[in-house]
Amino acid sequence: TGGSGSPSSPMRTPIRKALTIGINYLSLPYGRGRLAGCINDSDTMITVMKDTFDFRDSQIHRLRDDDQKLMPTKANILASFRWLTQGAAEGDELFLHYSGHGGTIDDTSGDEKLTGKDNCIYPSDFDAGGLITDDEMHSL
Repeated sequence: TGGSGSPSSPMRTPIRKALTIGINYLSLPYGRGRLAGCINDSDTMITVMKDTFDFRDSQIHRLRDDDQKLMPTKANILASFRWLTQGAAEGDELFLHYSGHGGTIDDTSGDEKLTGKDNCIYPSDFDAGGLITDDEMHSL
């Protein structure tokens, strides 16, 4: 009903999803890249999402390297990114939180004209699985 200018009703209820990743790199020795607060950061963000923004547990996915079932490996992070963005549409609320090592590496695709560097994050298995570049994230 209604003519030009009337608001259209949504086709579906907006989706709310959150992903939080906390990597302390517990497999690394102290003083050689191990971090201390990233899992705590993730816990804090979950509290904020639930208490302030009314997210439900079923809407929150988490990865952390102190639980073998939730390991933030490269494969698990990429799968979680796909879960977060799958079926996303206008009006949906998607939240991503990452606490862990990040960096830059030489750009190999030629898309970083200004810096010549890709941004990247370090999954828990970076030594065997490799880094996750901004190009990989944008391709999902």
